[in-house]
Amino acid sequence: MALVACMALVAVTMHIPAVSAHADATTPAAVGVTLGLDFGNGTVISFSDLEGTDVLNLTQSAVEVTVSWTGDLAFVTSIAGVTNMPVEGRWWQYWVNGVFGTVAANKHRISDGDHVVWKLTASAFSTENTEAPEPLLLLLTALVAVSFALVLVVGRVNLRRGPHT
Repeated sequence: MALVACMALVAVTMHIPAVSAHADATTPAAVGVTLGLDFGNGTVISFSDLEGTDVLNLTQSAVEVTVSWTGDLAFVTSIAGVTNMPVEGRWWQYWVNGVFGTVAANKHRISDGDHVVWKLTASAFSTENTEAPEPLLLLLTALVAVSFALVLVVGRVNLRRGPHT
Protein backbone atom coordinates (compact mmCIF):
# COMPACT_ATOMS: atom_id res chain seq x y z
CA MET A 1 0.00 0.00 0.00
CA ALA A 2 2.89 2.33 0.76
CA LEU A 3 4.18 1.76 -2.77
CA VAL A 4 0.82 2.76 -4.20
CA ALA A 5 0.72 5.88 -2.03
CA CYS A 6 4.27 6.82 -3.01
CA MET A 7 3.46 6.37 -6.69
CA ALA A 8 0.45 8.63 -6.26
CA LEU A 9 2.52 11.34 -4.57
CA VAL A 10 5.39 11.17 -7.06
CA ALA A 11 3.32 10.86 -10.22
CA VAL A 12 2.91 13.94 -12.38
CA THR A 13 -0.60 14.02 -13.73
CA MET A 14 -0.89 14.60 -17.43
CA HIS A 15 -3.16 13.24 -20.10
CA ILE A 16 -1.32 11.31 -22.78
CA PRO A 17 -2.98 9.59 -25.72
CA ALA A 18 -3.90 5.96 -25.11
CA VAL A 19 -1.23 4.72 -27.53
CA SER A 20 1.62 6.19 -25.50
CA ALA A 21 3.72 3.75 -23.46
CA HIS A 22 1.76 0.70 -24.60
CA ALA A 23 2.92 -2.33 -26.48
CA ASP A 24 4.48 -1.46 -29.81
CA ALA A 25 2.55 -1.79 -33.07
CA THR A 26 4.00 -5.26 -33.73
CA THR A 27 2.54 -6.75 -30.54
CA PRO A 28 -0.58 -8.69 -31.50
CA ALA A 29 -3.68 -7.98 -29.47
CA ALA A 30 -4.93 -10.70 -27.16
CA VAL A 31 -8.46 -11.82 -28.01
CA GLY A 32 -11.32 -13.27 -26.01
CA VAL A 33 -10.31 -11.38 -22.87
CA THR A 34 -12.82 -10.64 -20.10
CA LEU A 35 -12.75 -7.52 -17.97
CA GLY A 36 -14.41 -7.02 -14.60
CA LEU A 37 -14.76 -3.76 -12.70
CA ASP A 38 -15.54 -3.99 -8.98
CA PHE A 39 -16.37 -0.54 -7.61
CA GLY A 40 -16.20 -1.73 -4.00
CA ASN A 41 -19.80 -0.79 -3.26
CA GLY A 42 -21.55 -3.85 -4.65
CA THR A 43 -21.48 -2.60 -8.23
CA VAL A 44 -19.66 -4.95 -10.58
CA ILE A 45 -19.55 -4.53 -14.35
CA SER A 46 -18.29 -7.22 -16.71
CA PHE A 47 -17.20 -7.10 -20.33
CA SER A 48 -16.43 -10.13 -22.47
CA ASP A 49 -14.69 -10.94 -25.72
CA LEU A 50 -12.44 -7.85 -25.61
CA GLU A 51 -9.11 -7.32 -27.34
CA GLY A 52 -6.01 -5.56 -26.06
CA THR A 53 -2.25 -5.72 -25.72
CA ASP A 54 -1.89 -4.84 -22.04
CA VAL A 55 -4.11 -4.28 -19.00
CA LEU A 56 -4.39 -0.51 -19.54
CA ASN A 57 -5.11 -0.78 -23.27
CA LEU A 58 -7.74 -3.45 -22.61
CA THR A 59 -9.45 -1.35 -19.94
CA GLN A 60 -9.43 1.73 -22.17
CA SER A 61 -11.14 -0.31 -24.90
CA ALA A 62 -14.18 -0.73 -22.61
CA VAL A 63 -14.39 2.36 -20.37
CA GLU A 64 -12.88 5.79 -19.80
CA VAL A 65 -9.62 5.59 -17.85
CA THR A 66 -7.58 8.46 -16.39
CA VAL A 67 -3.92 7.91 -15.56
CA SER A 68 -0.96 9.70 -14.03
CA TRP A 69 2.39 9.02 -15.65
CA THR A 70 5.75 8.55 -13.99
CA GLY A 71 8.12 8.19 -16.91
CA ASP A 72 6.55 5.48 -19.06
CA LEU A 73 4.63 3.89 -16.17
CA ALA A 74 0.88 4.44 -15.95
CA PHE A 75 -0.80 4.80 -12.56
CA VAL A 76 -4.58 4.53 -12.95
CA THR A 77 -6.37 7.33 -11.10
CA SER A 78 -9.94 6.74 -12.28
CA ILE A 79 -12.00 4.16 -14.11
CA ALA A 80 -15.43 4.91 -15.58
CA GLY A 81 -15.43 8.27 -13.78
CA VAL A 82 -14.75 6.78 -10.34
CA THR A 83 -11.49 8.10 -8.88
CA ASN A 84 -9.07 6.68 -6.35
CA MET A 85 -10.03 7.53 -2.77
CA PRO A 86 -6.76 8.31 -0.96
CA VAL A 87 -8.48 9.59 2.18
CA GLU A 88 -10.23 6.22 2.56
CA GLY A 89 -7.10 4.39 1.37
CA ARG A 90 -8.89 2.86 -1.63
CA TRP A 91 -7.13 2.58 -4.98
CA TRP A 92 -7.83 0.99 -8.35
CA GLN A 93 -5.77 -2.19 -8.46
CA TYR A 94 -5.85 -5.06 -10.93
CA TRP A 95 -5.58 -8.85 -11.03
CA VAL A 96 -4.97 -11.01 -14.10
CA ASN A 97 -6.27 -14.57 -13.83
CA GLY A 98 -6.53 -14.11 -10.06
CA VAL A 99 -2.94 -12.88 -9.60
CA PHE A 100 -2.36 -9.36 -8.24
CA GLY A 101 -0.72 -7.05 -10.79
CA THR A 102 2.74 -6.03 -9.59
CA VAL A 103 3.68 -3.78 -12.52
CA ALA A 104 2.12 -0.71 -14.09
CA ALA A 105 -1.05 -1.56 -16.04
CA ASN A 106 0.54 -0.49 -19.32
CA LYS A 107 3.45 -2.90 -18.76
CA HIS A 108 1.43 -6.04 -17.99
CA ARG A 109 0.94 -7.86 -21.31
CA ILE A 110 -2.20 -9.93 -21.64
CA SER A 111 -2.81 -13.18 -23.49
CA ASP A 112 -5.76 -14.74 -25.29
CA GLY A 113 -8.52 -15.70 -22.87
CA ASP A 114 -7.13 -13.79 -19.87
CA HIS A 115 -9.49 -12.59 -17.14
CA VAL A 116 -8.66 -9.06 -15.90
CA VAL A 117 -10.36 -7.63 -12.80
CA TRP A 118 -9.99 -4.08 -11.49
CA LYS A 119 -11.06 -3.42 -7.89
CA LEU A 120 -11.38 -0.16 -6.01
CA THR A 121 -10.01 -1.57 -2.78
CA ALA A 122 -7.88 -0.84 0.26
CA SER A 123 -6.00 -4.12 0.18
CA ALA A 124 -3.18 -4.14 -2.35
CA PHE A 125 -2.30 -7.76 -1.76
CA SER A 126 -5.68 -9.41 -1.41
CA THR A 127 -6.81 -11.94 -3.97
CA GLU A 128 -9.99 -11.90 -5.98
CA ASN A 129 -11.29 -14.15 -3.22
CA THR A 130 -12.49 -11.84 -0.44
CA GLU A 131 -12.70 -14.56 2.22
CA ALA A 132 -11.00 -14.04 5.57
CA PRO A 133 -7.36 -15.17 5.78
CA GLU A 134 -6.75 -18.79 6.71
CA PRO A 135 -6.24 -19.28 10.47
CA LEU A 136 -2.94 -21.09 9.80
CA LEU A 137 -1.67 -18.09 7.84
CA LEU A 138 -2.59 -15.79 10.72
CA LEU A 139 -0.80 -18.08 13.18
CA LEU A 140 2.34 -18.21 11.02
CA THR A 141 2.32 -14.42 10.67
CA ALA A 142 2.07 -14.05 14.45
CA LEU A 143 4.92 -16.54 14.98
CA VAL A 144 7.17 -14.64 12.58
CA ALA A 145 6.38 -11.36 14.35
CA VAL A 146 7.12 -12.85 17.78
CA SER A 147 10.36 -14.42 16.51
CA PHE A 148 11.48 -11.10 15.08
CA ALA A 149 10.70 -9.34 18.38
CA LEU A 150 12.73 -11.95 20.30
CA VAL A 151 15.71 -11.45 17.99
CA LEU A 152 15.56 -7.71 18.65
CA VAL A 153 15.33 -8.19 22.43
CA VAL A 154 18.20 -10.71 22.52
CA GLY A 155 20.29 -8.43 20.33
CA ARG A 156 19.75 -5.49 22.70
CA VAL A 157 20.62 -7.58 25.75
CA ASN A 158 23.84 -8.77 24.12
CA LEU A 159 24.79 -5.22 23.12
CA ARG A 160 24.38 -4.04 26.73
CA ARG A 161 26.60 -6.84 28.06
CA GLY A 162 29.43 -5.87 25.77
CA PRO A 163 31.86 -8.21 23.99
CA HIS A 164 32.27 -11.74 25.36
CA THR A 165 35.65 -12.61 26.85
